[in-house]
Formats: sequence, C-alpha cells, structure tokens
Amino acid sequence: MILEGWRDAISADQYAAVQYDCASAGAVAKIRRLAKKERLTPPEFIAAMQTAADEIRSITAVSDIDKLSPVPDASAAEAEVGTDGQEPPPRFTEAPAAPPEPAESPEAGAERERIYRQIMGIPEPKPRRRWRP
Repeated sequence: MILEGWRDAISADQYAAVQYDCASAGAVAKIRRLAKKERLTPPEFIAAMQTAADEIRSITAVSDIDKLSPVPDASAAEAEVGTDGQEPPPRFTEAPAAPPEPAESPEAGAERERIYRQIMGIPEPKPRRRWRP
C-alpha cells in the first residue's frame, strides 16, 4: 500500500513529510483513518482538500513572486500598524539580479564530459571512420 511506503520512506529520512491532496472531505477523512492505522500522523503526514480552481486563479503569478521579496524589517511593520489595529499589507522590493554564469572553455567542457562518462561508466566514443568513395 502507498501509505506503508510513505511511512517507511519517512522513517528512513527519505521524506521529511508527505501531504496527500484529496478531492473531497470524505476522502480526507478516509485517508486520515487509513494513515492512522499505518502510524502516520501530523506533521509527518497530512491529508488535505485540494485547492479549488477559483483559489488557484486568485494566486499571484509565480513570475511576479520571483521578482519580489518581502522587506525583512519587522520593526517598521509594527510602527505602521494603524489606529484600527490592522497591519498594512507587506511591502516588496526588487530581488537582486543573479550573477552571470562564467563561460566554460572548450577544454573545461571536454574534461567535464570525460569525467561524467568515467563516473557513469559510459565508454569513450570511438572516432568516426572517414568516408571512402
């Protein structure tokens, strides 16, 4: 059974935790009962309802999230709490650009390929024979 495999994988530290998304509340209850029999409990195992399509559509596009990172200054956020007691929405700043990858020389590429073939046990390619008419 899948639950036994997950239990064994969690106990062997192959997984830190497993979340099983179910289509209905009845399925969640059934999976939780089966998981309890297999000694899978939160936080290692969570059975939850799948996110509805409307909720997924309301999530900000991933590309927008990648460009922004939250401002870590908690004291500024506490100072901006209004008189109504509600916190303002989080502020975002542009994430720093990643440094460019250094160009690989042809010799370094050939050496990397040779080491890869050696590790994976792939024989070196034989030189191609010349075509003769």
